[in-house]
Amino acid sequence: MLSRVADSIYWMSRYIERVENVARFIDVNLLMILDLPAGSSEQWAPLVSATGDDTQFKERYGTAGRERVIQFLAFDRENPNSIVSCLRAARESARSVREIISSDMWEQINTFYLMVNEAAAAEQGIESPHDFFHQVKLAGHLFEGVTDATLSHSEGWHFCRVGRLLERADKTSRILDVKYFILLPAVSDIGTPFDNIQWAAVLRSTSALEMFRRQYHQISPDNIIDFLVLDREFPRAIHYCLAQAQDSLHALSGTPAGTFRNPAEQHLGQLRAELAYIGVKQILNQGLHEFLDALQTKLNLIGDGIFETFFALRPIGGTERTTSPPPRNLHRRQNMTFCLGMNLQGGLVGIADTRVIAGNERITARKVSVFQKERRAMFLMSSGLRSARDSHRIIQHRYEKEDLQDLSTVWQEGLRRSINNLSADWVEHAFDKLALPADNPSLLLPAPNGADRV
Repeated sequence: MLSRVADSIYWMSRYIERVENVARFIDVNLLMILDLPAGSSEQWAPLVSATGDDTQFKERYGTAGRERVIQFLAFDRENPNSIVSCLRAARESARSVREIISSDMWEQINTFYLMVNEAAAAEQGIESPHDFFHQVKLAGHLFEGVTDATLSHSEGWHFCRVGRLLERADKTSRILDVKYFILLPAVSDIGTPFDNIQWAAVLRSTSALEMFRRQYHQISPDNIIDFLVLDREFPRAIHYCLAQAQDSLHALSGTPAGTFRNPAEQHLGQLRAELAYIGVKQILNQGLHEFLDALQTKLNLIGDGIFETFFALRPIGGTERTTSPPPRNLHRRQNMTFCLGMNLQGGLVGIADTRVIAGNERITARKVSVFQKERRAMFLMSSGLRSARDSHRIIQHRYEKEDLQDLSTVWQEGLRRSINNLSADWVEHAFDKLALPADNPSLLLPAPNGADRV
């Protein structure tokens, strides 16, 4: 698998998991407000703290309030960790590996994207925030289920799984840290009904309330820490996430269990061993905030190790890294098809991505057709036609409009066939037209081979 493909699948999965967790935090806070004692103030700032975007929020929004926090975390396109931004990045990652993932995955991520964008564009805002965030969570679950059911459980699936589980472990640690270190208004509230409401909200944020009660029956901070950090069976517990991620990491590298061959496996193995042999009392003696802060740093090291091992581009035959890992909580650069035209004194230069190098692998694809006549040359780009075709297919699938079906047919058949099978007469006519001044309205070329437009 090319490193750029693995990178896109890994981040696609992380972004979808991040979207689901942000929706989960907001929805639980909306429900918790209904249970607060009379006179209690709503607490929205901790939600921003859970994502690590306090500084950006204060600079742009000032004081945290319900509408401001929901706008920032859900619909702010300038916030790289908002729901709409993460979905856009996940969709671009999926688009760049369209030939690797299943059609069901692609359709689900597009439907998810359209649903959130429709809500973001509503002038009056969302009518029922709880219903909207519930639908976001369900869409995230549906994507995970479709992925497990339709994607072969080979390299791509393991990269998808590692990304999802590392993101989930990070978010579980953050919501637990926010409650213990930031959320509690006063020491006198410890052990009060207000405190229990907040701890129950933490469990709901990780969909853990029912499973926790089956095991412990009564809510207490020690038991919650044990369940969300050290439990080996609950799917959103940190220890469980790391154990499953380690299995996938070893499946990718072929390294025997209990050993390591790269930094990612080393850091992940060390962290797993630490969680396997530590108890709640040791965590509390160290300080929960300090323990979780160190754990998040170690998760970052695992992410860096995965980048170094699987995604970093190196010159052929060399070992020096040529790119850097993406910054924390920011979108990585997308691997996108590009074409570029430069108008120079001697004519027009066209560039397209006909070659991709990843590690010691190289692939080529013809995306430019070049025609020459004496000292003149003409080029036609075919980059991006598949993306346009798939986009129209999704729109048609969602809205079932006949005119979009016709447009999709033009993209899929007429235009691609026209570019790949241009007749000599059409090329000759094109050269004659291109010799005219640029502002001449007759510069438009006739459609070749029966296509509606060019």
